[in-house]
Amino acid sequence: MRKFLAILFLLCTVSLGFVPLPVCSAAGAAAPELVQLTDMSFPEFFQLLEAHSAAKGTGLTFDKPPAEPIPGKLYDAYVFGAVRKGVPGQHGVFITAYANKAGYVSKVALAVPVSNGEALQDAYAAEYALLGVVGIEDTKAKRLMGYLKARRVPFEVAVWNHWAQRNLVISHGPASISDKVFYIRLTAYDKTFPSENR
Repeated sequence: MRKFLAILFLLCTVSLGFVPLPVCSAAGAAAPELVQLTDMSFPEFFQLLEAHSAAKGTGLTFDKPPAEPIPGKLYDAYVFGAVRKGVPGQHGVFITAYANKAGYVSKVALAVPVSNGEALQDAYAAEYALLGVVGIEDTKAKRLMGYLKARRVPFEVAVWNHWAQRNLVISHGPASISDKVFYIRLTAYDKTFPSENR
């Protein structure tokens, strides 16, 4: 199991290494810039994730994350897992929260094996809880989850987050180096893209 998690971590790290920046079509307008996903440190983020997960009834239990992150050049990675209680079989979601050097959670990735339907449900439950953590109101989060589950992968969706004043970008698809791993990535930009409506 540890070997599998290590491989997933590497796949997740590689797939998050490139975040395509959208091209701004308006003359003279600056393109949206990648910004941190939250204004929370990892301990605050993790505590809120557990609280939102419990309040939303996801049934997830989270592994205790390490006290120290895995250091990186631009981001430090906190790696932990989650699984829905009472669901038989081998499944779970592998979660990586990337904190910038100022200590704030800047992006989050979830990874599961494509062939494991229960693990995919774990990932969607974790994604639903994460939407609450970043400030998406619950009614909107439920509608958004219905939309996300109905889409064919790969895709990216941008949602303006009024609470945080950030443009939340949610990506679903196979990992860039292996189509056997399904990932969900949450990042944020400082403004909407030119073709978006709030």
